Amino acid sequence: RPSGAPARGRRRARAAMAATPPPRIFAVSDVHSDYPDNLAWVESLAGRYGPADAIIVAGDVSDCTETLLRTLRAFKAAFHSVFFVPGNHDVWLRSAERDKHADSLAKWRSLEAALESAGVSTTPARVGSGPAAPWVVPMLSWYEPEWDTEPDIEGAAAARDIFTDFRACVWPRGLGDAGAEADLAAAWDALNEPALTRATDEINRVADGVPRPPVISVSHFLPVQSCLPEKRYLFHPALAKACGSRPLAARVAALRPDVHVFGWVRERRGRGDGSV
Repeated sequence: RPSGAPARGRRRARAAMAATPPPRIFAVSDVHSDYPDNLAWVESLAGRYGPADAIIVAGDVSDCTETLLRTLRAFKAAFHSVFFVPGNHDVWLRSAERDKHADSLAKWRSLEAALESAGVSTTPARVGSGPAAPWVVPMLSWYEPEWDTEPDIEGAAAARDIFTDFRACVWPRGLGDAGAEADLAAAWDALNEPALTRATDEINRVADGVPRPPVISVSHFLPVQSCLPEKRYLFHPALAKACGSRPLAARVAALRPDVHVFGWVRERRGRGDGSV
């Protein structure tokens, strides 16, 4: 049995580890901090959490770049680690935003660089250290009508006639046009490379006898249709064609996460709300 100073050192190290709570991982989505009360809530979080805690922000913070960055910097002031994926609202180009960016993909590239400088993660990373440290895996995505496999409801309005995205987003030529939505979903999915494939390979390459670390993936949009209520229960049945994609579903299936966090669809006043 070890004795003396080395043993005392090991006991002190174990005691210090026991006294330090493990990092916690929180998740939130659709903060919509354009509303002053929502932004005030985020800015009130500083000092409430542990020095190793993390938060996942699953999109729809603000279509205003300054408000979005202010919000995520406030999260970073409250948490050691912040993970973010953009939602549809975050890449809208309205008013002054339209003069700053060539299109919505260019806006995201600009946001991604600013977030990296602010210490906000948009690519896979571990929370903590050691073999049991969990992974958080952001997944960029956009929706496509082909993801919807449920029969249409006769007389329901089309998604293009309802959702602001089709007016507030601007895409490079040929993307996002009627009939080309699958190309847009594929373009967003391609932005995950090479970081997502590299992380997926590392996570799934576990040595024999070594437990796989916990894995939390995150997207704004839905990975599987079972996460969406049946169309007959939706206030806007067309939501089913504007909330998920096959590339995202394939990414989640390849990763096999323990938990997947998503935003976009939520219940409000007893009905499915698609933020129209």
